[in-house]
Amino acid sequence: SAWVSGLATTLSICRAANSSVWHWRAPLWVARQSCWLMNQPAAWTRVPAVSREPLLDVTMRNNVAWAVGFFGSILRSSDGGRSWLSVSNADAHLTFRGVASTDDSTAWVVGDAGAIYKTTDAGATWVRQQSGTTQTLNAITAVSPTVLFAVGRAGTILRTQDGGTTWLALASATSVELNTIAEANPERVWDAGQV
Repeated sequence: SAWVSGLATTLSICRAANSSVWHWRAPLWVARQSCWLMNQPAAWTRVPAVSREPLLDVTMRNNVAWAVGFFGSILRSSDGGRSWLSVSNADAHLTFRGVASTDDSTAWVVGDAGAIYKTTDAGATWVRQQSGTTQTLNAITAVSPTVLFAVGRAGTILRTQDGGTTWLALASATSVELNTIAEANPERVWDAGQV
């Protein structure tokens, strides 16, 4: 199975080590395993990876892609995933598990200990935002440049309506780990976790 998102003509997907199944979560864009760029539905091309650390999430908007992972790894591609640059100057002690972007220069990453970082200059600088939680955050989605949601351990669901200046914890009907989130609109989001 494969997970497909973003541009229909340029999709980036990775195969986990020793697996014939294509994954979009944990690990994704794993530099020591096989990384591929799908230019057409049946045409796969191997892409040289920059990171030596396993990467856990990737997002693409227009032709700009971001990937995040272990040891503070944050990568950016401005050519649809054909080449990657390390743009992380955030905390190297953290594992970043999720990434979302709203334009070519603005992105958020989430990870261990409630970490949320934002860049507005294509990754040149990262500013830590106060999430109000110490729970690990696994995923983030941007509904708009100001409205974002993040999810994580212990049923954690966070929302911002000001681009991350303030994050608010939302009531959760579960205490299980939430692993991914997708938006339908600012009033409805979908998340998935362990049962």
